[in-house]
Amino acid sequence: MSQPIPISLLEYVWQIALRTPIGQPLGSGLATKIRTTPCHVCSRQTVRREVLCEWEEATELLHVFRSAATSLATSNDRRGIELAATGTTLVIAAMRAWQMGSSTTPGRP
Repeated sequence: MSQPIPISLLEYVWQIALRTPIGQPLGSGLATKIRTTPCHVCSRQTVRREVLCEWEEATELLHVFRSAATSLATSNDRRGIELAATGTTLVIAAMRAWQMGSSTTPGRP
C-alpha cells in the first residue's frame, strides 16, 4: 500500500465537497473520512482540516470540486466558485507534491 496524500483545506472548501449543490457527489466512504477527521484552528482563526487520502480518493475529490465549480458557475455563486476552484487547485498541488515525493522515495509507486 502506498503512502497517503495529505490534503489540507480550509473548512469552507471541504464543505463545498461535502455539500455539492449539483453534480458529482462524494462517495460515502470519503465523505465519512472527511467528516471524522478533526479540524484545527490556524493563524487568524482560520479552520483547516487535513485529510489523508489514497490516490483514488484524491482523484474523486478533484472530480467533485471540478463538478461543483461548473454547477456553481451556472448559478452565479461567485464565492462558491472561488472555493471550488481553490479546492481543485490545492488537490492538484497535493497530488503533484505526493508524486514528486514518491519518485524520490524507494518502495513508493
